[in-house]
Amino acid sequence: TETRVGYIGRLTYSFANRYFVEASARRDASYLFAPGFQVGYFPGVSAGWRITEEPWMRKLLKNGTHVLSDLKLRASYGELGDDRDPNNSANPSVAPYAYLSGYNYNQGTAIIDGNAITVSRDKGVPTTSISWSVSKVTDIVLDFAFLDNKLTGTIDYFYRKRTGLLGSKYDVIVPVEIGYNLPLANVSSDAQYGEEMS
Repeated sequence: TETRVGYIGRLTYSFANRYFVEASARRDASYLFAPGFQVGYFPGVSAGWRITEEPWMRKLLKNGTHVLSDLKLRASYGELGDDRDPNNSANPSVAPYAYLSGYNYNQGTAIIDGNAITVSRDKGVPTTSISWSVSKVTDIVLDFAFLDNKLTGTIDYFYRKRTGLLGSKYDVIVPVEIGYNLPLANVSSDAQYGEEMS
């Protein structure tokens, strides 16, 4: 059965319109992976601090909140699992049931005694250890507003690292004569980061 199942939970807390905390967790399962690798757990947490609601900040501004109307610092960290091809999200990261041994049928044609015969091909080494690729995202944001919220802006920094991307392993060499390569594995990673101001 080609099935994906996901559960998510979230807890939110705020205090005095100054402090905000949220925690979340996901449990996802995918039919694409071998038993033992199908389930992934992906946590997330975020926090916010509205600095302009602090008594010491109000005192510093001498209640002049019409000048600095709002100042809020936010930060978050979360993990997200993916079972799709990172280069084409319409495709799965691994073929369905690739963890099972067997044959691919109707894979080409062979000429035997002058007759064209449709043939089958060995699937190769089963893909038994591939699991979720994971995006780990960190985000730090400063929100501000001036002149009774007439002028607002945001400064944002983010960092995303993806681990478990599929790649080839080169610690074992397979003879060309066997007709297939070793399966891919979760051995690659990449990272992106940047800043934005609006």
